[in-house]
Amino acid sequence: MSKAILVSKTVWFNLITMLIMIFSYLQESPIVPPEFQPFVIFGVGLLNLILRIWFTDTTLKGLLPNRG
Repeated sequence: MSKAILVSKTVWFNLITMLIMIFSYLQESPIVPPEFQPFVIFGVGLLNLILRIWFTDTTLKGLLPNRG
């Protein structure tokens, strides 16, 4: 069974996580030094998307759900 990418809750979660991390990058972060934050932002988002696309039973097919 496959579904559209935009229907995947995991993909949406990861995109929102990346946005939150980007906004936190714009402020001061006591946990991650500012010079490493871009790498953390990119790495977390990319790793989560890779895990969702290649390591789940449900494949993604296209951007939008099938209509019909």
